Amino acid sequence: MISGNAARLKAAQALLLRFIEIGRVKDIKRHAALQRSPAGWPITRDDFAGQIKARLDGKLPDQLETSYCGPAVFLYCLIHDRPDIYVTYAISLWERGRFRFGNRNAALSLSSADGEIPAAIKLRQARAATPRRRHINDIDWMTMSCLSASTRPVDVGAVTPRDEFGSITYPRVLRRWFVAAGAAVRADTMGAGLLKSPLAETLALMKHWGDSWIILQIDSSLLQGGSTNTFAKRHWVAVDPHRQPMVRKGAGGPVLPLADVAPDIWKIPPGQSAPNLEGHHMADWETNLGIVTWANEHHEVHNRKLGQTIGCIYGGYAFSRFK
Repeated sequence: MISGNAARLKAAQALLLRFIEIGRVKDIKRHAALQRSPAGWPITRDDFAGQIKARLDGKLPDQLETSYCGPAVFLYCLIHDRPDIYVTYAISLWERGRFRFGNRNAALSLSSADGEIPAAIKLRQARAATPRRRHINDIDWMTMSCLSASTRPVDVGAVTPRDEFGSITYPRVLRRWFVAAGAAVRADTMGAGLLKSPLAETLALMKHWGDSWIILQIDSSLLQGGSTNTFAKRHWVAVDPHRQPMVRKGAGGPVLPLADVAPDIWKIPPGQSAPNLEGHHMADWETNLGIVTWANEHHEVHNRKLGQTIGCIYGGYAFSRFK
């Protein structure tokens, strides 16, 4: 993934270059001091700059062993549209341990006051002790854990990479992140998020593909198969912004944008006396829905059948792109 905004990418690269140049002094003691994070993070300026550059070059945020699917999908969208804000956020955390997203609609004050830095030190130790095992890297831990811990509705103590309960991203929290960073809510099918979303609502979301970020809360069985679990396997993803969701109407029928088949929900198949609002007569239609997750911008769903796909979606949002 490369930023979709060339001007913003250029600004982000300038911010990164300025951050690097601050540490380029000839005096050995001064150089050593400038390499250390004033906030206490266990990563040098130069190493941190290298990780920021990797994000600007297209390497996606990756939550790995954490439960930060929510922060990962938010940061993916932010880097794509506003890499300059992402770089400012990362550098501010490294330098001051805090950052503020804000506009007239919402504001977020983020900090590293919930144990994120001690956890980062332990992560460094874990990487050294188990070099063959992949652990979340410094920039992703920093940007994801501070975002999550600073906005969680319940304080459950210091954060750790293996903390599943404390890392849950609730729907209204994720919505607040996008709004505070400058996005507008164009559609919301999450509601309380207790039950799976009806087919009609999911198809309505897809109408916003192209000029909006479509964020879905899915059951992880959509990625890997297996049975669904309403409470234990929820996962945030973005709909692939580079490939429009399509569907084939019936066996050998025309291929159409997924949003365009919404009227078919109301069509009465032979032998039925009333429209089937769940769209069971459309369950075997094949879809190419692609999603962004686990640092993969083009992740395929496990089962390409529309019925299986829709049956794993709890709801979602359509957000305007970040300007």
